[in-house]
Amino acid sequence: MKLPHLFRPDLIALSVLLTSVAALTAFSFIDILCTAAGQRRRLWLAAGAAASGFSLWSMHFLVVQAFLPREAVSYSIPLVVASLCGAIFTSLTALVCVVRRTQTPLAATVTSLLMSTGLWIMHLTGTAAISAPRAVHLHPFFILLAALVTFLFCGASLQTVAHSQSPAGAGPVWRVSSACVTSLGLAALLSVCVITVPLPTQFALLLQPWMQNTSSLSVVGVAGVTGLIAAAAFLSTSMERYLSRQSRIRMAMIAQLQESNTLREAIVDSALFAIISTDLNGMIRSVNRAAIQMLGYSAQEMIGNMSLLHLHDPAEVEEQAIRLSVQLRRGIPADVEAITTLTGDQRLDEREWTYMRRDGQAVPVRLSISPLQFAGSANDELSSQQGFLIIAQDISAQKSAEQTMRRMALYDPLTGLPNRTLLEEQIIRSLALAGRHRLQVSLAVIDLDRFKQINDSLGRLVGDEVLLLLSRRLTETVRTSDMVVRLGSDEFVILMPGIEHPRQSLDVMQRVLQALSEPICLEGQEFYVTPSIGISAFPNDGHDLNTLLRKADRAMYKAKSRGRNSVAIFSSEFESEASSLLAMDSALRRAIKRNEFFLVYQPIFHIPTGEISGLEALIRWQQPDGSVLSPAGFIPLAEETGLIFKIGEWVLRTACARVGMFSRAARKPLRMAVNISPYQFRDPQLLQCIQETLATTGIEPSQLELEITEGVLLDDSSEAEETIRQLRTLGIQIAMDDFGTGYSSLGYLKRFPIDRLKIDRSFVTGMESTRNDLTLTEAVIKMGHSLNAQVTAEGVESAQQWQYLCEQGCDDAQGFHLARPMRAEQLLEFLLSRAEEQVSARLAAHRPAVSFDVN
Repeated sequence: MKLPHLFRPDLIALSVLLTSVAALTAFSFIDILCTAAGQRRRLWLAAGAAASGFSLWSMHFLVVQAFLPREAVSYSIPLVVASLCGAIFTSLTALVCVVRRTQTPLAATVTSLLMSTGLWIMHLTGTAAISAPRAVHLHPFFILLAALVTFLFCGASLQTVAHSQSPAGAGPVWRVSSACVTSLGLAALLSVCVITVPLPTQFALLLQPWMQNTSSLSVVGVAGVTGLIAAAAFLSTSMERYLSRQSRIRMAMIAQLQESNTLREAIVDSALFAIISTDLNGMIRSVNRAAIQMLGYSAQEMIGNMSLLHLHDPAEVEEQAIRLSVQLRRGIPADVEAITTLTGDQRLDEREWTYMRRDGQAVPVRLSISPLQFAGSANDELSSQQGFLIIAQDISAQKSAEQTMRRMALYDPLTGLPNRTLLEEQIIRSLALAGRHRLQVSLAVIDLDRFKQINDSLGRLVGDEVLLLLSRRLTETVRTSDMVVRLGSDEFVILMPGIEHPRQSLDVMQRVLQALSEPICLEGQEFYVTPSIGISAFPNDGHDLNTLLRKADRAMYKAKSRGRNSVAIFSSEFESEASSLLAMDSALRRAIKRNEFFLVYQPIFHIPTGEISGLEALIRWQQPDGSVLSPAGFIPLAEETGLIFKIGEWVLRTACARVGMFSRAARKPLRMAVNISPYQFRDPQLLQCIQETLATTGIEPSQLELEITEGVLLDDSSEAEETIRQLRTLGIQIAMDDFGTGYSSLGYLKRFPIDRLKIDRSFVTGMESTRNDLTLTEAVIKMGHSLNAQVTAEGVESAQQWQYLCEQGCDDAQGFHLARPMRAEQLLEFLLSRAEEQVSARLAAHRPAVSFDVN
């Protein structure tokens, strides 16, 4: 083949430039196609193939024109169209391959072959469309070389475009470089292809003006159209990328908003509190799941169909409207405004309301109401307020707990009766009402007599059942307006308001007395519980609970002192007695600290011999004014206040400490009789105290005689029996003092090992005037001897009494006729003088020789 000697490089340069722009446009098409889908993707694929194919065809046209002579040539339109279709086919094949990312070796080879075929179709039909004399003949070698170069170029182009879609090749520098290299390679390829086909024999000179002929005008037209197409394609793809980017941003924002809304809705629906939003008129706009569960309505029933008023208790709304009207000094209607009105500068209102469920059940809630505002003018808050946000917390459990705590705080857990705390609340209202209507309020204190015996003998469970039964009796007996209160373990209070006359409260208490005195049958046993009742009244006895309770309590103790099972109405005399007892209690405590007590000793004579056989220690209280108080004046108070333990221990230790001195003066061992209070006898520390006293004083246990009363054996016979057994095991003697005045029973005399019976002075004094006392004294002496017990007569005040006791075989006697109680110094002189005299002669005549007055 003979190569042409002249061609136009300007056209080749123009073709390279247009091809570079078309390559960049193709990259834009590829970017769009990689993100588009469906019909949009197919449309862009067609547009990209057409634009890129036309650019490729125009480049081929310009390269061919570069090798044609300047004379005019003609073209075959059908072949030109066929050439253009080949270029479009090539572009379409490349775009499809790149977009589908089918980069396997087989796919790349097939695509390269298809692209090469398209290029050759474009080239052959394009050159065939030119009518001009041929000057060059085909050579097989150049045809094969052009085909090989075309195949390799298509494969390289596919790799370049594929690389441009990777992160490493996505930059503008790589794409511009790739476009330039691709355009140069394509121009070179087409140039090689051009010279392999016949060309005209004449060429225009390189510098000859080419704009003056038809061929030149066609070149300009093709180049211009190609440039316009490339520009339009570039602009459209750039706009598409921009719009796609904006669309992605918008979709991302929408997705973010949707996610945010979904999250917000999830948060609201997951809230444990009911959340409700309304408009300014109170119509419900939204609810969460907790609100639906709380109220029992569905969301469709509430949203847009219900107002806040449907959820609230009408009575509460009306009360709130009245309260706000007074507070704000303007009329507030009993509607939504009463619920949503905020007071003062508050932006949040919190208070307790009652919601009404669909089934009519009331639900106590703590409501937080705040304005619902959207973004608006900062200076116009009303314009931005769209409604109200209500957050409701179900406080049913809290209210139930409060009710339980209130019941625990105000009611007795065993009987369910009100306690003192509730009594304090109620009596304030009762006293205020009574003061306005000039009525009285009576307060009764009820104490169950000897209730401790039931607990001790039958157990506390039975005792609780008894309290429950008596509580029901009290509640059923009093008036409906009265309040029964459990004040202590076995103590009750009855509040009686609206009393017009004191007789009314007394009648009520008489019924109570009768009801409580009825027999009680539990566990197959029948027993009785009697009450002692004291009554005080407002306004005569006091104006507050503490005063009325104190005076009713004082009246109750007065009823006990009268023999129990009775009713006593408070009198001013009780107050003076109480004051005296309080003063006595204080004086008694001071006496213990100041050692104002002392002992006197009364000798006890053995009747058959007339000798002194023992002594009885008697306590006296030397008061600051010089007067001396006998045990009867302070021992009962000491027992009540618990001071008897200190006093009794002092008496025991002091008396035992002087037994040795008195025995030496009498020249024989004397026994010391010491009175033991029932409270002392029940003291668990009594045995230890006696043992310590015997150890420190050094006296023999047989020299100590403890005098107890009959009541000790009745209080708790089992414990008393055990204590007496332990005392007698130590060698201590037990004497029954004041025998015959209490609950004398042959049963306990047989059961308890008593060493001595002491006949009460009331029987001894009456022997001279009353036959019954004489007979009883004789019977006691015989009974004591039959039980192997010694018998001592107290209160012997005449020779006739002494004579009779001698005749009846009484063992010992004491009294003023024989010797008065005397202090330790006087007793020492008496014992020494008795030791020196011959008393046996005087006693032989059954009369003491001398009587001492030691006052």
